[in-house]
Amino acid sequence: MKNKKIIIIGTTAFNLYFFRKDLILLCLEQNYQVYAFVSEYTNEWLAKIENLGATPITYQLSRGGLNPLADVQSTYRLMQKIKVMQPDIVFSYSTKPVIYATLAAYQAKVPYICGMIEGLGSPFTIHKYGQSFKTKIIRFIEVLGPIGLNLQDYVYKEWDDQKNLSFIFIARLIAEKGIFEYLEAAKIIKKQYPEVSFKIIGNLDIENPTGLKQAELDEFIKTGIIIYDGFVTDVNQQISNSAVFILPSYYREGVPRSTQEAMAIGRPVITTDVPGCKETVIEGVTGFLIPKWNVDALVEKMIYFIKYPEQVNVMGYQGFLYAKKNFNADLINYRLLKIIGINQL
Repeated sequence: MKNKKIIIIGTTAFNLYFFRKDLILLCLEQNYQVYAFVSEYTNEWLAKIENLGATPITYQLSRGGLNPLADVQSTYRLMQKIKVMQPDIVFSYSTKPVIYATLAAYQAKVPYICGMIEGLGSPFTIHKYGQSFKTKIIRFIEVLGPIGLNLQDYVYKEWDDQKNLSFIFIARLIAEKGIFEYLEAAKIIKKQYPEVSFKIIGNLDIENPTGLKQAELDEFIKTGIIIYDGFVTDVNQQISNSAVFILPSYYREGVPRSTQEAMAIGRPVITTDVPGCKETVIEGVTGFLIPKWNVDALVEKMIYFIKYPEQVNVMGYQGFLYAKKNFNADLINYRLLKIIGINQL
């Protein structure tokens, strides 16, 4: 009997590999032939996807663009690729792929089409100084739940509270993720507590108009306010080597993977009281929620852990218990298989 085919459509290859690896493996276990569509990639990441057992396919779609003509052309080309493959299922995630891949799959007469959005991204984010008209007119989609983690990759580890406290921020270095609030808080706290360290993991996003600039980043590194390791692949180890995870995001998140990772390892989280982020924190139990854009509130909660370092492990353990119950990728992916129409053997 010929294997059925599923197309999984995302954007960046490294994102698809990290966030959908477990789903791909589960589909392969169910004897599905998996095609992984990506629009931003390097040969290295395409090879990683291929090594999972999936077939990587590249396509064109501007992740941040709002040019309707370019998107129509991309949809048509995507439809042609899908039509040639004749898949049984097309599953897309992230805002633009869900919109345009769904249209392309419908035009290609795919029997089963499913789109899932964990977060709505920049077009759906209310910025501190407002939004452009273009971004306002396309805010119409709701959000689903967490992707989940392979918890075996994120092992609980107590923090050594005899060490100097350290904070870590993991995200793209754009305003929506709260990088400027984190940097401002670090600058304030460093003056009072010079022994405390502030780490940043994440890439500059030169295509994003709200992104941190290289010169700005260099200045913070030069003055010793932050430690910057750029994009890394040992995220679990980086979190394990830090005490408290910080994400002052006002991005229209799903449930951020980074906070799930931090909680699974046993680190308390300080994040914002906005959709997606607030679903990861039980206030005062696994961490703290602060208002978006509020540097003073962020500083206050960060200093709390400096004054009471024993709370890192108290709250971190509660976060670990919460992650074990709510962020198990196996359970989430099995539910997802039912949603996207794969009958488990």
